[in-house]
Amino acid sequence: MRLRLTPRAYGDLVTISSYIAEEQQQPLAANAVMQRLENALDRITSNPFIGKRSFMPDTRELTVSNLPFTIVYRVIRDTIVVTTIFHEARDPHKKHD
Repeated sequence: MRLRLTPRAYGDLVTISSYIAEEQQQPLAANAVMQRLENALDRITSNPFIGKRSFMPDTRELTVSNLPFTIVYRVIRDTIVVTTIFHEARDPHKKHD
């Protein structure tokens, strides 16, 4: 399977990393979180149906273990399309409107 991030999902990753590294002044923690998110994306690529069905039609979501983030994605033929990555404190419905 191939992995593709939508511009929104890529922006989510940048925002997450920047917030932790710069606003919280924790660059090592930002690297660790990014590695965990990357590992979760690898797991999705290896097993596309690992995530539960999402509230959005034709999407699945995987909550990242021991992190407050959820990855929302679609399986389209041989490609995983990640639509968004959100913090559990945010309303996920707003990320899809």
